[in-house]
Amino acid sequence: MSFSYRYEGLSQYLFNPFTGENESRTVLDAFFLGKALGEALTERIESNVGEFLSIIGRFQAEQQKQILEFQEEVIEKARRAKEQASKEAMEAQGRTSKSTSLDISRVDGVSEVTSSEPKITKEDPLMGLLNQDR
Repeated sequence: MSFSYRYEGLSQYLFNPFTGENESRTVLDAFFLGKALGEALTERIESNVGEFLSIIGRFQAEQQKQILEFQEEVIEKARRAKEQASKEAMEAQGRTSKSTSLDISRVDGVSEVTSSEPKITKEDPLMGLLNQDR
């Protein structure tokens, strides 16, 4: 009922032939009513678009945060795995070095010592891979 009342009020406001007002007054009233309608719609659309963009911004910030947390988690797991592998290698090296054989040979009165112990380098291939991505 309130819609029909509003509609009747609107039609009376715009097109009431019994008010005695001239046609230019009716056209002027319609212009201002249309202008007010346009402004109200524009404000409502701006508000909705602003709210939508705000939601998108929050979503993107949350996604960025989750990506950074995931990257940190992966790097931490890689670091722990590298430390574990290094520890295991050092333990294996400790066992190997006890059983390492030394060859001592004499050539022309000079003693030469050779070892079958593997050499350890300071180069870290895992960190090289991680640094290549940056």
